[in-house]
Amino acid sequence: MNLADIKQEVKQLIRSNSERGFLPYSGCNRVCHGMSMILEQSVASGDTGVALDIHLYILTEVTKLIAHADTSSGAVTDVVNQCLNGIEVCTKTISDEDKKGMFQKIIKTAKHKAFQEWAEYGYRLLRCGANLVDDEKQAAKVYELFDVLGKMYDDEPYPDQYLITQQIIEQLEGAAAAERYRTEHLHIPEIREIVVEQAMADGDYEAAEKLCLEVLPAGKMYGRTSRWAYKLEQIYAALGDHQKQIEIVRRILLSGESSYYARLKELYSVDGGWEPYKEALLDELSRAYMSHIYAELLAAEGEWTRLLGVVRQTPMFIEDYGIPLAKHFPAETYPIFEDYILSEAAAATDRRKYRGVCKVIRVYHKAGAKAEAKAIIGRLIAQYPRRVAMVDELEVLDGKLR
Repeated sequence: MNLADIKQEVKQLIRSNSERGFLPYSGCNRVCHGMSMILEQSVASGDTGVALDIHLYILTEVTKLIAHADTSSGAVTDVVNQCLNGIEVCTKTISDEDKKGMFQKIIKTAKHKAFQEWAEYGYRLLRCGANLVDDEKQAAKVYELFDVLGKMYDDEPYPDQYLITQQIIEQLEGAAAAERYRTEHLHIPEIREIVVEQAMADGDYEAAEKLCLEVLPAGKMYGRTSRWAYKLEQIYAALGDHQKQIEIVRRILLSGESSYYARLKELYSVDGGWEPYKEALLDELSRAYMSHIYAELLAAEGEWTRLLGVVRQTPMFIEDYGIPLAKHFPAETYPIFEDYILSEAAAATDRRKYRGVCKVIRVYHKAGAKAEAKAIIGRLIAQYPRRVAMVDELEVLDGKLR
């Protein structure tokens, strides 16, 4: 593969998918797909030097695209990750005689102004370059770029600066020096996490637990899960400390991680029984969670009585849970449907909203209220004869339900 030809191909790809200098959603996806295919071909070529050049070029170009493209699909991020992963592989497989040249190319690319706008990508590129550092002169070139790439929005250094520094220290000065550096910088979460993981790998769970507990937020943590809680759950599982594991899993659950409900149920069941704890926990979750998350949890667990109460308080949830609720409580569920439909119809002002009303009526019909659904269609047609578009939508629906 030839880099000059690749550059022309990428320029043509961007030009043909742009509209007045902007890449729309579909155009951005096509460009990213094309870039991804080029990256795959460069790797398949087996030439590490060529592959690196292409990865560095496309990383720069895709980063430049962000300012004038609809990137909402996430395709740009995928290409960036593909580039950086490929570059890292190159740095770890390159021959010793080619390391210096590769290092210079990475440093030159990281200086591009595109990475001053998207510094997180620049720092990740620098982390790849740090793999190649063999002497203090090269280390200094990496450190110089910290000022070029800058700090985060809160004027704090990027965590990558510390990660890069400890990596270079380990390569040039040895493991003991790197360990001292990490010990001195435990206030950086990313550094502390490395130390915790190393302690766990060494089987020193007591040290790992202490490091996590030192920074675990005090008190209840509704609304946000601490990374250290997840680490503690791993530690207690490895230690077989059942009670501490229950406590930390419960903490994670109450912080908003609803997927841990099943895990806590499992732990309580092993500990002697789930039922004595269930009702009090669900009460607490009803206060800790936003109503839609609580409703999802109740539906997943088949807690239909509690879910009915939530839907009564927030009638719009009837669209999502009306059908299963009607199987258990038809007499209680149908009036919620009817009140909600009438309320939505009263507030509807255009055809899109009229169709929304009809959608709820279809759900009502599927919930088993066939006669009731047809009756409410007739009621709305009689109540709003001057809303011609509404009547039209209702009559179409009535015909389909027949």
